[in-house]
Amino acid sequence: MVGTSTVTSKGQVTVPEAVRLFLGIVPGDSLYFEVEPAKMVARIRKAPKSIVDELAGSLRTNIGYMDISLARQKAGEELKKIYDPKKG
Repeated sequence: MVGTSTVTSKGQVTVPEAVRLFLGIVPGDSLYFEVEPAKMVARIRKAPKSIVDELAGSLRTNIGYMDISLARQKAGEELKKIYDPKKG
């Protein structure tokens, strides 16, 4: 399978549709690049998800989840208590 793409000024490329379909690449996926300088060859493949990503949502709990924006706010408040420059 062969496909071509042009590199933008930001170093970005579009993966050709046939390659995306063949590799099962969907938005949000990570890609792994491997380069063999001696052969002037580069390989691209779909990167495996981390074990955390693989297991996300697999455990059941009766504990409710906090909205992410509220969790960030609470974390910021707790960090401010620890690192507030006015405390010390």
